[in-house]
This record gives sequence, C-alpha cells and structure tokens, in this order.
Amino acid sequence: MSMSESKQAYYEKLVYNELMTHELVNYDRVLAKSKTLEALSNRLKNRIVSAYSDYNVLKKAFIVVIDLLKLVEGNDCVVMEGGTRNRVFHYVGEWSDSLGNTNCRMIKDVKRYWEFCQDSGGFFPEVWLDYFF
Repeated sequence: MSMSESKQAYYEKLVYNELMTHELVNYDRVLAKSKTLEALSNRLKNRIVSAYSDYNVLKKAFIVVIDLLKLVEGNDCVVMEGGTRNRVFHYVGEWSDSLGNTNCRMIKDVKRYWEFCQDSGGFFPEVWLDYFF
C-alpha cells in the first residue's frame, strides 16, 4: 500500500466518522480532525481549504464514502449543499453505522461461495483459496 493509498484510507475513515454524526460536514471540519503532518503544518499557514496539500485526497475520500453510502442506503441518504469550495454534506440516513458490517457481510458471502464451489465438484481455484484462507 502506497503512502497516498494509506492517506486516502485515513481520510475516508475520518469522512465516514464525521458523516455518521448526522451533522453538517464540510472539508474544513474533516481537515480539523486530521492529524497528518501535512494537514497540521498547512493549517497553520493557510486559511483556504483548497490550499491544503491534502485537499485532493480529501475530496476523493468524500466521493468514495458518499458513493458507498448511496450504494448501501440509496441515493437520498446524503444531502449536498453549496458550491464546489463551500460544499456541505449532511448524512440523513437511518443507520448510525451503515457501513460498519460491510466487511462481515462480504466475508460471509465469500465463505458461502466457497462452500458452493466445494459442493459443485471443486472448481474453486486453489490459488484463490490460499490467498483468502
């Protein structure tokens, strides 16, 4: 995993946690929660959110998290208001942790598929088994 991928995952987690508060969330609020060195040093120098070095990573993180939420709960679960620079996001979904058990569901589905393949004559690739189990 590269540094940019781990930073992306870090911001996705921050965005998700902030959205699950059911309060209005903007880029600046998430950057304020960030503890990356770039964000901390840039916060002292700049006041415009788009000037932060992590701004593009943060925008991508919002897109990923919102797309996942819409996939799980439907298109109306996140309300977006404002323009590009002053955009505000509001999670209006019913659940307080809608993606919390997504990994558990995926693992359960993989195990069920593995059982199906074992019962169906063993056409499940062994390399794939070694990789996941």
